[in-house]
Amino acid sequence: MALGDARRAGGDAIEKARRGGGDAMEKARRDAGKQMEATRRGEAVAEDINSLLRPQRKARALPKVPPVGALPAQRSSADYKAPAVTGTAGIASPLIEGAAGEGATLAREYYAGITLTSSDGLISLDVEPLKKLTMRDANGEPVVMEFAQP
Repeated sequence: MALGDARRAGGDAIEKARRGGGDAMEKARRDAGKQMEATRRGEAVAEDINSLLRPQRKARALPKVPPVGALPAQRSSADYKAPAVTGTAGIASPLIEGAAGEGATLAREYYAGITLTSSDGLISLDVEPLKKLTMRDANGEPVVMEFAQP
């Protein structure tokens, strides 16, 4: 091999080594840039946090239940109809003490009288506890309240 060929071969080897080093540095710079961009965006942090979370459960369908009865279950709808106002249900306000009309009875009935005495025995009261109170509502219907014996 001639001296010129040896120099040429040495120069080619040096050029090849330099290009390889340059390519490696360029690749390293590009990788560093990608890594900085990912850090800025927080992609690695988001992936790390997501790896700590439990995976969401998949929704499962409910098992089929065999129909029971003569008709199978089905969806339907209906229009709401308000109940008719007849005025016969409940007690109409106001309540008025006393019975009205022919054969009216006393509005109040009492249990037999009892004596209440204070704890020191200085005061005593004779009381007739209320047994039944008859009132009438706004429609004239009787309303009877019965009380327990004390």
